[in-house]
Amino acid sequence: MSHFDISLRLIGELDVLENAAHAMEGLPFELRRRGERYRRRRVQPANVLLLQLAKWERGALYSFDDRETIFAEEDRQLANATTVLQQLAPMLANLDRSQCDRQLYISTIREEEDGGLTLPEELVAAAGDAGLSINVSILVLMPDDDDDDDDQDAEGEGQRMQPIPSLDGLNWSQVRTLARELAASELRDDVVAAALPLLDAAEAKRRMLAVYLLGFTSDARPGNLDILLERVVPDPDWEVQEALAQAFNAYCTAVDYETALPVIDGWLADAHPNARRAVSEGLRPWTAKSRTYFARHPEAAISRLAALRRDTSEYVRHSAGNALRDIRRSYPALVDAETATWNLDDARERFTYERVLKAK
Repeated sequence: MSHFDISLRLIGELDVLENAAHAMEGLPFELRRRGERYRRRRVQPANVLLLQLAKWERGALYSFDDRETIFAEEDRQLANATTVLQQLAPMLANLDRSQCDRQLYISTIREEEDGGLTLPEELVAAAGDAGLSINVSILVLMPDDDDDDDDQDAEGEGQRMQPIPSLDGLNWSQVRTLARELAASELRDDVVAAALPLLDAAEAKRRMLAVYLLGFTSDARPGNLDILLERVVPDPDWEVQEALAQAFNAYCTAVDYETALPVIDGWLADAHPNARRAVSEGLRPWTAKSRTYFARHPEAAISRLAALRRDTSEYVRHSAGNALRDIRRSYPALVDAETATWNLDDARERFTYERVLKAK
């Protein structure tokens, strides 16, 4: 199979994105505003302007397939993407970097026989002229090794992963349960291969399923965390971000929280607020008995969460404050000793402090 997606993503101040959207009139962009209730439920955490430039998916190629026609269509889409970027480059280059993060996101899933990924020079040049950072995610599906063949033979010769069932009528908890069952009953490589195309699904529920699948297999496939960082962290849907937080905690649970500390700290230091919030929210309640390391070392949880008290994102500060409030129920003296050092004249610190004290 081969899957390819390339999109322009702008994240930043609303007035900047609205002006950019005017320049994209006639193009298939989507503007999601921070503070809006999406799907009539929770508010969006960030202003995001999305423009898909090219996308295709095809199965394996056989001798009877018209390869010339198939590849010509893919080349046409890349050429169109290049043209659009060239037209938008002057506008994009003039956007204030301090107010808008500009990304060209490229995702592809390829068979080993497909070879490497080559992008047109004109496309790369247009991205450079536009001042875009280029984020590339590549998954190569390798042939099963002998061990995998033995596993398949033991379960039934030639058996592959069952088709993903319909998600109609399922709530988020049921989607998570389905993902857990699939991850436990199928070969890990098959689970990852099935999850990746779902990350680009239009329906948020299918993207959530993909996130859960990657989270529940991340202990055996640590590379899944890189996929979550690259492809899920920028997702503007709040339900997908809730799934990301739970998927991150699934990894920490599987490998043990103390073992996961370098990854936890890496995500807490990530530039994107959704990555930081996935940790602060996903590990709640941080000092529960099931989080053995933090239950024994509550000060380690408190210090990590307190470091977020001045975070630039209200979304992150809200989560960190709530998480500290959880801990305060069991360790009031430790949390109060930490918050006593805060500068409450600082608006951000006071916001977080108020979340800590919101309820005892």
